[in-house]
Amino acid sequence: MVQRHYDLLKSLAQIWIPGIATLYFTLAQIWGIPFATEVVGSLTAIDTFLGVILRVSTGKYSPPSDGAVLYDQADPDKERLVLNITTPLADVAGKDHILLKVQPAPDLGESQGKHAL
Repeated sequence: MVQRHYDLLKSLAQIWIPGIATLYFTLAQIWGIPFATEVVGSLTAIDTFLGVILRVSTGKYSPPSDGAVLYDQADPDKERLVLNITTPLADVAGKDHILLKVQPAPDLGESQGKHAL
C-alpha cells in the first residue's frame, strides 16, 4: 500500500468516520432524523473493518528509511555509533524528519581486508 493511501485510510478510520457517526447520531436524536441506529451501526461496522485492514497493513508495512545507525560493540571499551545516511543531502534538507534503522555495524576489520586470527 502506498504511504498516501495508508495515511488517507488511517485518517478516515480514526477521525472522519467516527466523527460523522457521532454527528449523525447526535443530530438524529435532536431533530428526529430516521434510521440513527442503522446508519451509526453501519458506519461503525465499516470503521471496524477498515481498522482491521489497516492493522494488517501496518504489520506488513516498513516505511522507507533514510539510512541507518550502525552500532559497533566489537570492543566494549570503544563502542561506536556510525550514521550511514543514504538519502541525498538535497533531499534530506527538505524534510522535517528522517528515519534511520538501527543495525549492527559490519565487521570493519574484515571489510577492509584484515582478518582476525
